[in-house]
This record gives sequence, C-alpha cells and structure tokens, in this order.
Amino acid sequence: FLVLAPTFVVSRLGLEPLLEQYRGILGGAFLVATALLVSHASFGVAHHVNARIRKRRELKARVARMRTLTPREKKILAAYIVKQTPTRFHDITDGIVNGLVNKQMLYRSSQVSAFDTYFAFNIQAWVRDYLNGHPELVAEFRAEIEAETD
Repeated sequence: FLVLAPTFVVSRLGLEPLLEQYRGILGGAFLVATALLVSHASFGVAHHVNARIRKRRELKARVARMRTLTPREKKILAAYIVKQTPTRFHDITDGIVNGLVNKQMLYRSSQVSAFDTYFAFNIQAWVRDYLNGHPELVAEFRAEIEAETD
C-alpha cells in the first residue's frame, strides 16, 4: 500500500517517516510479492489450458476408437442403447467384452457374479452419449437386439 499510495494519502496517514526509512525494503517486498502472484496466476492459467488440450485430445482419441469398432463390438454396445440400460451381463471370459473394458468403453460394475461367470458390465457415459448422438452406428443391430430376450 505504501509503495503505490499517492503522497497526500501517505502524509495524511502520517506514514511518511516510515516510507522514507524503509522505502527500499518495501519496494523489494512489493516486487517479490508481485512476481509470486504473477507466477502463481501463470501456472494456474497454464494448468487450465493444458487440461483443456488434454480433454480435446482424449475426445479425438475416443471418437477415433468408436470409428474402428468391429461389428461384434458395435453390437455389444448397441444392446445398451437399444435396451436403454446402463448395465448388461456378459461372460467374464469374453475377449471382446474385455477388449471394450481395455478401451475404456465398458467397466465391470460388480465383483460378484450373477450367473456363474456372468458379471455386470456398465457402459461408460461418454460412449452412451456418443452412440445416442450417432444412432446410425447402432441402427444395423436394432432389429436383432430388440428380438433378443434378456
């Protein structure tokens, strides 16, 4: 305050002697504090920008993964959309289901088996949103899935 305050304010408060005696120390402290505040703000902005860039890259990678799905993988994911359910049961030894887990499109939502080796798997929210936004990806399986009984 003393470094930036107008002279009449400093004299009105009676702080002129203090300012004259410690001007160098106050100026140095002001510079150090300003540098720390600016660097802290810069790191915050850089972190925010990096997070946005990372999110954009992840989204591009996810969309690319969606475009390279095999018909069997699409059918498994389509069942979640057609049946409008977040959870379906799959055999834990199914390599395709485990591949979708590794691609972070499904996740095993329970560690307890419902039927011998069948476990509950949930669809990731981003996959559900993407497939709901692009119904053409699941259209070819709709009739077949609707005819299936759970």
